[in-house]
Amino acid sequence: MDPFSALSLAGNIIQFVDFGARLLSNARELYRSPVGSLSVHDEITLVTTDLETLVKRLRGSVNARPSSEENDNQLQTLRKICDEAATVAEELLKRLETLKLSGEEKHRGWRTVGLAVRSLWNEKEIAGLSNRLVMLKEALKTRVLFSLRESFDLQSISTSAGFDSLDRQTQHILSAILQLHSDIPSQISRQIREEITGITVTLSQILSRFDVTDQEAHDSRLKARYALVKEICKRENLECHGSQELIADIEMLSVSDVSEQAVQGRVNNAIIESLGYYEMTNRFEDVGEAHPETFEWAFSAPAEEQLWSDLSGWLKEGDGVYWVSGKIGSGKSTFMKYLVDEKRKRLYELLRVWARDSELCVATFFFWNSGTKLQKSQAGFLRALLFQVLVEHPQLTPIIFPREWSTSYSREVGRLFDGKFASPPPLRRNWNLTQLKEAFRALSSQTIKPLKVCFIVDGLDEFDGDDGDYEGIGALFKEITAFNHIKVCLSSRPWVVFEDIFRGFPNLKLQNLTYRDIETYVHDKFHQNNSFLNLASREPAAAPALLKEIVEKADGVFLWVKLVVRSLLSGVRNRDDLGDLLEQLRRLPRELIPLYNHLFQLIEPYERWASQAIQILRCNRDLCNASPGGSSGICLELWPITISEFVLVMSENVHASFFQNLSRKEFQLKREDMKIRITARCAGFLEVSNIPGTSVMGPGSLIDYFHRSAKDFLESDEVWAKLLTETENTNFNPAVALMRSCLRYIEVHIAFSDELTESFIHNDVEASPRVVAFMAYAHRADSHIPSRGTQTALIDQLNDLICKYDIQGNWLYDLAPHLNRRKFKLFEISTLLGLEGYLRDKLKVGNKSQLEATIASLLESILSDTFDISGLPSRIPKVLSLLLHMGARLFNTFPSTSEVLRRRQHRLAELRKRTGDFSPDELGIIQRLHSSFEEFLGNAQLVPAVQRNIPKRLAGEIEDVDASTHPTKMIKREDKGF
Repeated sequence: MDPFSALSLAGNIIQFVDFGARLLSNARELYRSPVGSLSVHDEITLVTTDLETLVKRLRGSVNARPSSEENDNQLQTLRKICDEAATVAEELLKRLETLKLSGEEKHRGWRTVGLAVRSLWNEKEIAGLSNRLVMLKEALKTRVLFSLRESFDLQSISTSAGFDSLDRQTQHILSAILQLHSDIPSQISRQIREEITGITVTLSQILSRFDVTDQEAHDSRLKARYALVKEICKRENLECHGSQELIADIEMLSVSDVSEQAVQGRVNNAIIESLGYYEMTNRFEDVGEAHPETFEWAFSAPAEEQLWSDLSGWLKEGDGVYWVSGKIGSGKSTFMKYLVDEKRKRLYELLRVWARDSELCVATFFFWNSGTKLQKSQAGFLRALLFQVLVEHPQLTPIIFPREWSTSYSREVGRLFDGKFASPPPLRRNWNLTQLKEAFRALSSQTIKPLKVCFIVDGLDEFDGDDGDYEGIGALFKEITAFNHIKVCLSSRPWVVFEDIFRGFPNLKLQNLTYRDIETYVHDKFHQNNSFLNLASREPAAAPALLKEIVEKADGVFLWVKLVVRSLLSGVRNRDDLGDLLEQLRRLPRELIPLYNHLFQLIEPYERWASQAIQILRCNRDLCNASPGGSSGICLELWPITISEFVLVMSENVHASFFQNLSRKEFQLKREDMKIRITARCAGFLEVSNIPGTSVMGPGSLIDYFHRSAKDFLESDEVWAKLLTETENTNFNPAVALMRSCLRYIEVHIAFSDELTESFIHNDVEASPRVVAFMAYAHRADSHIPSRGTQTALIDQLNDLICKYDIQGNWLYDLAPHLNRRKFKLFEISTLLGLEGYLRDKLKVGNKSQLEATIASLLESILSDTFDISGLPSRIPKVLSLLLHMGARLFNTFPSTSEVLRRRQHRLAELRKRTGDFSPDELGIIQRLHSSFEEFLGNAQLVPAVQRNIPKRLAGEIEDVDASTHPTKMIKREDKGF
């Protein structure tokens, strides 16, 4: 028996075992037809047909004359397992034949085939058969498949007779999985052993589902199935097409090409979708369009006096890397967008010359330092590029991700076994950098599909890393472009690290090539202004001189030009004459950062408003960049702030009812007013994006920094300190303001909704994410003591809305899907997040019995087995300390609190084991807390008078440690409330 046939046979046995287990499990349905569920009689007929075919094949394999290769122990073992499987199948078939002969009338008494089958065996017999099936599968996986992998490789499989009968895509899949198989080292761990077995199972599943080794059995089975479908269609008076088939929950033998391609397609799609992410193209869409008639030189050969590499020639014939460098603000991102803009076909026309007879794929990524974590990380960059390539060429998915594809394929086949025929749910995968780099290299080295790929990557300097990381990503570019079917055009600032990495590659320095482009931009902007044209008509010599001086001072920096033109046109609107404009121009600094300092002074009339706006934007972006989840399993993921949210967040003194009573058109006018305010009051440092591809602002338009350099300037130590002084003597806190914004956003959506239900918040695509964002902002705001009262009021208001518009607590799915919705309400979630201020305020109210129950319940929640206590290490000890302190003040708390601590003491011990995850200060708190728990429990039987003192003293000691390590967050024990 050749390895190909052995694998196919092993797959048949695995499928049979799974089918048999389902047959004995009271399954509701084993087969579907194109006309709906089959009758019990029809299903039993089909089961027996499949089992008869299977037994013939298994017996044929057992009785076949052994070849010389079959003297190996592994193949002998496979024959024994095959014999046992055939024996079990014959036992099932023998009993089922009695059902088949009993007639259809008797079957009407059974609602499902499972009930009919279970009538043939008693519970003990069913358990015995089930155990035999399980043992068969385990023996096959542990004694055969793992060992069998040593006797086959890509060469042996691809030369098998059955391999040629597979379709080309399946051949490619098998080749990729076998290559992965051969790359596994000889010295293996248990984990790798399990991975090898899993890969081998996948191979056997694919081969068995085609059953290419027994075409006669395959044809016979399909003929029987089609006859049954035809009979059903005739009985139901339905049209029957030859392409229609019956689909089994688990296929014991072969399936049609269409069915197998559908399974493979679903696996491909699940992996591809898991690579994508919401903000993947945001930066590209936010980059402004190039000014008309600029950058056109890029697709022409350079003049003799111009020292830059011919970009059009590189696109047609070149290879490797082409590096576009440019100073801050020279227009690199605009230039890169110009290259790939769909409205300009030049890039694709030139690249098709390079591609020749191969297919062409162009994938882009624009790094964005002011964006989310994925927008500025290597992982986000690799995911985006792989996503774009695979969307266009999904058949490459198993080639690029063989390990992940193998796992997902087996899961999908098993999912069908469970009776889940609909499309699978989206695959949630946390891709790590190693996996993505492996996939990127696999894409570059693959030769299965003739494909030329050009990557366009902008803003390499905006990648969030250090010199070592830059060198690493530069080395990756060099590695992949060593293959002649991959090339990369990228841009960055002319940093030394990039000079070293890309020395010797074709390149251009953008600021040296844009003089004419800047001249065109300046001329057009001023000549589109009627007031300037009037000035120019009165002073025809002075006007061109002004424009020329702007262009010459720009020194190739488009951003400087844009700011200067904006400032001068503002002067034109204020009726300045040309002399005034020339004097203003000469006062403006020629360098970008000094120009920013000049513009920053213009904020003066609106310092506090601008300070709040900039702090709010930074707070939002900081939290967007934070890890959305952790080991705690609580997801605090949120998105960049929109203009609609900004209207609400900057209206602190406006009552919520005002917005609830606005019409949609009136709210749109508020957004337009806010856009003007942002530009004017923040001196142009912040701006509002338009809807991609338009010049129109929409409800979801984002607030962003004017440029990455503007963000760097505003967040520099000196400038940031100035901004904070504007709000330091107030109760303002950006996170609290954003909490209020989320709450109002939900209220406005409720007011605008035509259909309010008890699960509105969870079902509404706008409201639900705002609950998660609210909790993320509350987590950030908790340390701001002056606003504690406001925070508590806002959380209470959110709780009121949830109680009214999400009674079942379904909002928790988005925040922590693993938690029990009935047990974990907003109060418990606030505890898990460590919202100490909110807990203090809420525990001030209520009688002693209520507080006793509340504290015991909160301790139970925070130490629950469903929550990873190490997810928020710095918050958990403080909250536990607070709850112990409160318990010490109550006469009757000790019994219930002690009981909770006894049951959950092992959870605190988990913290002590993870010493490497914590700082020395945090570890000290945890260790002291653990010792105090033990003492607390040891004294649980003391008299009531002592009960009241010991836990209070212990909680105080814990707080002393906490206060010494976090003096700015000291808990005042003399506070009357606690």
